[in-house]
Amino acid sequence: AALMGLIGYVAREFGYQRSAKRVFTAVALVMVIVAPAWLWDIGYQLSVAATFGILYLSPRFVDWFRSKTLAIVLSTVVATTPPLAFHFGWGRLAWVGVLTNLPAIWLVTPIVSLGVVAGVVGLVFPPAAVAVGVFVRPLLTMLLGVTELGARLARALPSWP
Repeated sequence: AALMGLIGYVAREFGYQRSAKRVFTAVALVMVIVAPAWLWDIGYQLSVAATFGILYLSPRFVDWFRSKTLAIVLSTVVATTPPLAFHFGWGRLAWVGVLTNLPAIWLVTPIVSLGVVAGVVGLVFPPAAVAVGVFVRPLLTMLLGVTELGARLARALPSWP
C-alpha cells in the first residue's frame, strides 16, 4: 500500500504521469513475483486498483469535473469497486464512501508527507521522528473519525449509543 500510495502521490503532485505508470506497472509486477499470494490479497488488490485509478482514470475525470480532488476520489472509488464487490458482494457496497473520501483526501496528503519526513528524520535521529509523529496523530484521528462516520452512515457499524 505504501509503495502504491507513493507512486500515486508523486504522479499527482509532480505531474509525472507517464513515468509513474511505468514505475507502477514494474512495482506491481515485482511485488507479485516476490510474493505471488499477494495477487489474492485484498489489500494488494485495493492498493493496485486505487493507484491505477489515480494514474489512468483521474486525468479523464479532471477534464469532466474540473476538480482534481473530486477526480481523484471518483477515480479511486470506480477502480476499487470491482475488488470490493468480488470480496464482499455488490449488496455490501456503500456509495457513501464517495462523500467520506472527499474530506479524507485532504487528510491523506499531509499524513503521507509527515510520514515520509518522520522516516527520513528517524534514520538520522529517531527521537525527532517521534516528535514529527505528534503532528501526525491529530490528522490520523480526524481520518479515523471520517472513516467511522462513513461506516456508520453506510450501516457497516452500529449506531452511536
